[in-house]
Order: sequence, then structure tokens, then C-alpha cells
Amino acid sequence: MDALGPRPDGMQVDRIDNNGHYEPNNVRWATAAEQTNNREVTVMLSHEGQTLPLATWAKIKGIRQEALYARIKKYGWSVAAALDAPHYTRSASFDK
Repeated sequence: MDALGPRPDGMQVDRIDNNGHYEPNNVRWATAAEQTNNREVTVMLSHEGQTLPLATWAKIKGIRQEALYARIKKYGWSVAAALDAPHYTRSASFDK
């Protein structure tokens, strides 16, 4: 896109507003990860003054994405409870 200048390595054209058109005031250079997070189906969570995609929160907190999603959507936990509750892995040994 001429309005954005030359394409930086590893970047792709992304619409800022997915409902808008590819036009100069609605496009930017973005990484593949940024484009993924800009999809309409991306679940965004707000916690402690930050709004981030569920996948990003899961990585930060060390929780599987599926478990975090289930805590909120299936079990009705608040975002704070879902993010701050201890998590367990299947590899934990109970033979001690």
C-alpha cells in the first residue's frame, strides 16, 4: 500500500477496523500475531487495567487456553478469578 510506505520485513497489511475497507486511514503494517489478535472472533479479556487476547493472558499466567476459556465461558468464573486461580497440569504427580 502506497499510504504505508515500503513493507517492513515480516509485516502484512492489516485493517485497523475489520468492518471497514482497505483504505489509507484504516490500514497498518502488522505481524501475523497482531493480525490474529485483530480478528472479530478473538476473545479479549480486561484485567488489572490491561485488555489483551485470551491467548496472551493464558501465556502470561501459564494456563492452557482451553482451561482459561472454560473457566470463563463454561463455568461462569469472573475474569479475575479465572486468571488468578491456581492451575494444575495433568503431569502433576499425586503419588507422593
